Amino acid sequence: MDKEKVLEFSTADILDEAVGLFGGDRGSQELIDVSENVVYSYRDGTNRRVLRLTHRGGRTTGQIQAELDWIAWLSGMGANVQKPVPSVNGRLVETIASDETDFRITSFDFLPGRELEDEEITPEVIREWGRTIGMLHRLTKTYEPPSCHEKRFSWKDDDDILNMEGYIHGDQPLVVEKFRDLISKLGELPVDRDCFGLIHSDAHYGNFFWDHGTIRLFDFDDCFHTWFALDLATVWYWALYLPQGDGNRRQFMTEFADTFMEGYSRENLLDPAWLKRIPLFLKYQEMLLY
Repeated sequence: MDKEKVLEFSTADILDEAVGLFGGDRGSQELIDVSENVVYSYRDGTNRRVLRLTHRGGRTTGQIQAELDWIAWLSGMGANVQKPVPSVNGRLVETIASDETDFRITSFDFLPGRELEDEEITPEVIREWGRTIGMLHRLTKTYEPPSCHEKRFSWKDDDDILNMEGYIHGDQPLVVEKFRDLISKLGELPVDRDCFGLIHSDAHYGNFFWDHGTIRLFDFDDCFHTWFALDLATVWYWALYLPQGDGNRRQFMTEFADTFMEGYSRENLLDPAWLKRIPLFLKYQEMLLY
């Protein structure tokens, strides 16, 4: 569903109902972003909160609940993440049906801090970025989802893999073959608690706020069970486009990776063998975006 349709369907009445479900002040909502989800801010008395309307396929109530269960647990364990807010009914996910589509509604605390410009990604930020991801990986090793709730999906169940050929435009048998070969190689990798678990999977610098030396993560909508190394590869993939590397891209990325892992290693130990597999995960990231 395109952005214009989503905005058209999320009428003022739906937004007022959504805000009311989370105890907010009706009419206080302001649009923040439209992408895979529609995101607004709203007021709850003197508090500012975030309202997310999910319309994308594959994000069922159960899958969203699994996402929020993990985030709430991470927050309780001391991670700097955007904590979900329960509705007036005590639920983390509410549903509003309309004639055109059903919206799954969630709410979060509004994080302090601000988004950084490209030029502000300094070694200090990169080191804290690594430490933040390392902390998530360390914590998630001991995470046990609530037995009464659905489990978050695994990499093999990702829509991009299940419906791979449908997303590849035109007749491109070589691309399909390469993708299948890549998936086969991933399927042969070790799977254990020290290398595999729930990850953010989209922790680029557009999905965190910088708050006086602390990174605060948000947008866990793409979290799923996979290898920790994919989190690193995703961060490094988007770092490739930073202007700091315009003079010497290879040197910049070497320094970026070293600084990132310096911070990461303060929180979590990852077998060096996984760093040697980063090119495989970079290729996987590239194929997903093809």
